[in-house]
Amino acid sequence: MKEFLKSFFSWKVAASFLAMIVIGLSIFFGAYFSLGVYTSHGEQIEVPDIEKKNYKVAKRQLDKLGLVLVVADTVYNKRLPDNIIVKQKPTAGHIVKSGRNIYVVINSAHAPVKMLPRLADNSSLREALAQLKALGFKRVEVQYIAGEKDWVYAIKANGKFVDENPWISLDARLVVQVGDGTRDLGDSVTYTETPYYYNEPERTYSEPENYEEYEYQGVENDEINNLLNMEELNR
Repeated sequence: MKEFLKSFFSWKVAASFLAMIVIGLSIFFGAYFSLGVYTSHGEQIEVPDIEKKNYKVAKRQLDKLGLVLVVADTVYNKRLPDNIIVKQKPTAGHIVKSGRNIYVVINSAHAPVKMLPRLADNSSLREALAQLKALGFKRVEVQYIAGEKDWVYAIKANGKFVDENPWISLDARLVVQVGDGTRDLGDSVTYTETPYYYNEPERTYSEPENYEEYEYQGVENDEINNLLNMEELNR
């Protein structure tokens, strides 16, 4: 027992314990300071106001502060300049750390495009307007033509008829041609064909052998017919 205690409290064992403590403390403090450096502990950067600024100008400003500009979305407003920032997050005045992403929405130079669904001969006016509104089309007009009431017959974009499933700019002017109720789907349509003219071939008539020629001079047509009828009865 005494020998065991002597070996347990020997300098070799004590040195090992001391080394373990030193290593443990080194790991703890190393991780603590490394975490502080990684998370920029104590660093404070105020987010500047970059709304209504050009994208390139705002990016240079954030780069100097150590912040990252990220485009999250685009919108289209023809009254605003191209590539101008219309919204930012975090907003101006927030305190952040270096390397933080600043998300922005910029104004696009062109209106986005959408695929127009098949509406002609496939939907009513109410259904067509609901689908166009859901897609984001705002410049929509209704034009009534002869046809079944409120039935969509054609779609025009900027004055031109569109084909099936075209890609149309949301800024385009759409005209929905709809029936005004003067016709029903059950109405029949009569097609008029080009008249056909039949030319009868000429025939050759041969006179009978016992034919006697009569001369009727100065006699009217009715009298000629009567004479011919009487002649026929006498035979």
